[in-house]
Amino acid sequence: MMEDTRNGKVNTIVVKDLSRFGREHLQVWNFLQVVLPEMRIRFIAIGDDVDSAKGSLDYDLMVPIKNIFNEYYPADCSRKTRQALKTKAENGEFIAARAPYGYRKSKEDKHILEIDEQTAPVVREIFELAAYHSFGYDKIARELRARKVLTPPPILHKAKGSHTQRIRMTGI
Repeated sequence: MMEDTRNGKVNTIVVKDLSRFGREHLQVWNFLQVVLPEMRIRFIAIGDDVDSAKGSLDYDLMVPIKNIFNEYYPADCSRKTRQALKTKAENGEFIAARAPYGYRKSKEDKHILEIDEQTAPVVREIFELAAYHSFGYDKIARELRARKVLTPPPILHKAKGSHTQRIRMTGI
């Protein structure tokens, strides 16, 4: 877009709101106060009622404040989300979307893992092959593939009750 602007192909930039134009308030302010005016480019942010052609007091005072909020809001949300997930993990709650192979989420509480009796024997066998027989990842995968042991994706597919697609046998 900036290349087209420099080449004279653009004379107005229209965005939904200021947050769509940029997050770093100093860079946005520089574009709005220096770069775009020097290039004689009009800037409109529809949702924030900003139009550089108006040159209003709202434009001069509110745009920098909105830009600062636009920069810090996503970072603050991310920090709060990470903290909430960390707290859940510290409380022993399982927080991933899917349970690891050999486990399933409890029907009563999705944050609790239970042993999946269908796949747990395979996990125990993988452990035995690695710990007591010195099998590496490739050798374990070849062994299980030769016996057509289902891997996690086909097991998940089968558990959902959808038998319309053919289940592929692949290595773990």
